[in-house]
Amino acid sequence: MRSIVLVTGLLCSSAASATCIAYDPASPSPRIDFYRCLDAAVVDLQATVADLGADVGLIGSDVEVHEGRIAALETMLQPDDAGRAVLTADGGVRTGNAIEGLLETSLPANGESYESAPLHMKTDWICGETAGIMYNLEFVGHDFTAISEINIIAVGYMYGVYGHTYDNVRVLSGSSSMDTYCSPVDGRLVFRLYPGAGDFHASGLRVNFMGGGSGYLANGADSITFIQIDHSAGEI
Repeated sequence: MRSIVLVTGLLCSSAASATCIAYDPASPSPRIDFYRCLDAAVVDLQATVADLGADVGLIGSDVEVHEGRIAALETMLQPDDAGRAVLTADGGVRTGNAIEGLLETSLPANGESYESAPLHMKTDWICGETAGIMYNLEFVGHDFTAISEINIIAVGYMYGVYGHTYDNVRVLSGSSSMDTYCSPVDGRLVFRLYPGAGDFHASGLRVNFMGGGSGYLANGADSITFIQIDHSAGEI
């Protein structure tokens, strides 16, 4: 009987354990004491189960909330034709035909501390082949050695067999400069950024595709990507 009482005592809650362990076989009503203890244990166990059920309910509610947030995020990150933001392959954020943060790089971009050679940013657009694509790119950043901002807009049109046309580069402010060329290696369009004071050092650049409602600009946003970024004294 004592071993049963001890086991029963383990089953009881903390409130009932003392009653079970204190069970005295010499008691005038040992069976009544035992069943009272057992009843108390059952009540405590039911309360524990109810508490666990409530905890599970709260967890379920949290899961529903997080699933709702995930669904909302997935809804937000839809293709641009839905007019919402979407992460691009290059890590930028696209809204409509605009891409913010299409490219971000340190200057120099080759890991050196100082670099006098210009930065070449080669796209996947091929001069004389790529057609129906317009771009309006914003190049912004910090040119530390020049004590100046980088603030340049470049526009142009990839006109198939007619090549890279209707293009212009305009420095809005700052001392850095830029031009474009078609690569002598593979014919792809390259943007070339020159340092404003002889060397790039401890600086940075961000490129944004400005977009717009034109179908040609939509084609540009769909296809713009930089396949090579390098410093070089000559064309790449």
